[in-house]
Amino acid sequence: MAKVEVSGLTYYPVKSLAGVDLKSAEFSERGLLLDRHWMIVDKNGIFLTQRELPNMARIHPQINYNYLVLEAESVKPLIVPLYNLGVETTVEIWGRKYLSIDDGREAAEWLKDFLGTDCRLVHMSKTTLREKKLGYGRFEFADSYPLTVVSQESLEDLNERIKKRGEQPVSMNRFRPNIVITGCQPYEEDFMALVQINNVTVHLIKPDVRCRITTVNQENAKQGKEPLTTLATFRSVRLGEKKRGVIFAQKAVNLTRGKIRVEGDNQVEILARKDVESEQRLSIADDDAYRVKVYRFTDSASAIYNNWIRSGMPLPFVYVKMIGEDGKEALVHVTEIKDALDTQIIESLHP
Repeated sequence: MAKVEVSGLTYYPVKSLAGVDLKSAEFSERGLLLDRHWMIVDKNGIFLTQRELPNMARIHPQINYNYLVLEAESVKPLIVPLYNLGVETTVEIWGRKYLSIDDGREAAEWLKDFLGTDCRLVHMSKTTLREKKLGYGRFEFADSYPLTVVSQESLEDLNERIKKRGEQPVSMNRFRPNIVITGCQPYEEDFMALVQINNVTVHLIKPDVRCRITTVNQENAKQGKEPLTTLATFRSVRLGEKKRGVIFAQKAVNLTRGKIRVEGDNQVEILARKDVESEQRLSIADDDAYRVKVYRFTDSASAIYNNWIRSGMPLPFVYVKMIGEDGKEALVHVTEIKDALDTQIIESLHP
């Protein structure tokens, strides 16, 4: 069996601006520390991204000591205090409103000059709590879930397909991942359910439906048709009765706090895989994101339960497929996994 490892870590201090590559990353109850902690909004408080303003890709954020620094070509850097005690304001993301802190006039003027539109910089209020249904997956200003996980092999396969169409390959930064893994088959992350990396347990929840931001060259902000055109030929899914989308990478949430490194203790242990057939059969909601999850756990599963309990973080809405001594299958909610381990045999994924 190939050794799966972490090959890249990236966070995005300001939503939809350039990412910052890391050698190690801290994971908190809100995901990767300070990921999408800041956001740019229009004059009505509605969030802005590269969908509307591709030039946002050309702004590079850095966190230096107690300051957020924004840098862009041919302009003086913007320096914003990390703990800015600004005015509270309400912002809107995908139709939902949240309390945030305005980072001031200087930041607004700097962004207006570079982006050519009235906008303001805000950051997440300490009192604001964004989370998915059932209290599972807390995060800051990310679109839906706090983490995105993808394999290097998936990008390599995609680029081979793009080149066969006579187009230029794309960089990984088009997909804005937080964790990049290597050592697996292309798109194998689609079937990973739970992985352990150092002391961080990560739950890969659902495919990431990609938008036109992936068509923006992150170096020069120019837009094209790839990779969406090629993805549509083999990664198209139905999103509703009359709507389709393309998928690449997995939305995820960390279930425990801890640190992940690119070098050193960076091995990815696959604790559970998705049972796709059972997930479809046991659908309990129209929204694909919230259906019952049935996973086949490895014999390391007992550690998962203990980590969740110790962390104090919310438990997922997950059922485990257990194989009894008589060979019969049983579905056990994850909160019952500890008791189940005493009486059931878990099907191992190890060869």
